[in-house]
Amino acid sequence: MKNSWTLTFLLVLLCSCGKDAGTLSYEDLQEFTDSLTPYGTYFWDEFGQYRDLYNLGEAESRLLGEWFSLNPSDRGDYYFYPNKLFVYVFDKLIYKNDGTKSINGALGTWDLRGNMVTVTIYGLDQVTEWTHWWDGKHEYIRIDPFEAVITDVREIYSTGYTRKLFRPLRFPWDLDSNLIRAQMPGNPPGKMVKEGIGMIRFLYWVDVITNSGKLEHNYNMFRYVPDMAEHKVSGLDIVSSPDMVYKYFVESFSLPYVL
Repeated sequence: MKNSWTLTFLLVLLCSCGKDAGTLSYEDLQEFTDSLTPYGTYFWDEFGQYRDLYNLGEAESRLLGEWFSLNPSDRGDYYFYPNKLFVYVFDKLIYKNDGTKSINGALGTWDLRGNMVTVTIYGLDQVTEWTHWWDGKHEYIRIDPFEAVITDVREIYSTGYTRKLFRPLRFPWDLDSNLIRAQMPGNPPGKMVKEGIGMIRFLYWVDVITNSGKLEHNYNMFRYVPDMAEHKVSGLDIVSSPDMVYKYFVESFSLPYVL
């Protein structure tokens, strides 16, 4: 009987430990970056003063931030905000019938349905009058909303990465059939930098040269989280208003190629 109980205990112990066996820590993720661009940062560690305002569960909280792949050929970046705003930024998709006009991003809302992260897209970032990959005139165009499943939230490790890639956003056929992907300069398609890592969470980089003379966190696409929180602006409010989109994602940024 004693041996039977011992065997049962060992089996339970092995099962409980096996689930997280081989899980990478936050420190492990830093091996693929440098001290000025930390990977895996937990959203509420930087914006914790707004956590009670949104009342998100732990699974939802793990999703917050920017997600990208270490594989240079997987170019789409996924941004999840606590007000349920979703932004997807990618290389130019050029209109087949007009090589000076392209789609650079999509905006919508996100939700957790069971364990599936589902987004609803309401508008696109259309760019015209561009001659290089970094310039052009941005225009937010509303479209008939469509839904897409991005990932299973259970695939997201709390330390800020996944083993699998997120699903690429697929546009409705009538739009997708009229677009071709531009070949951009820079990182060519290549093998995974780290086998076994699909997506990594990112939130800020550190600016060394600042007006204050001190190191400062640059939140880039998340710099207006405080403004959205203080004015109680929801993701649906933003994607329903071209003026708000322009305010948060064009007018407010110095870099012209940011959405």
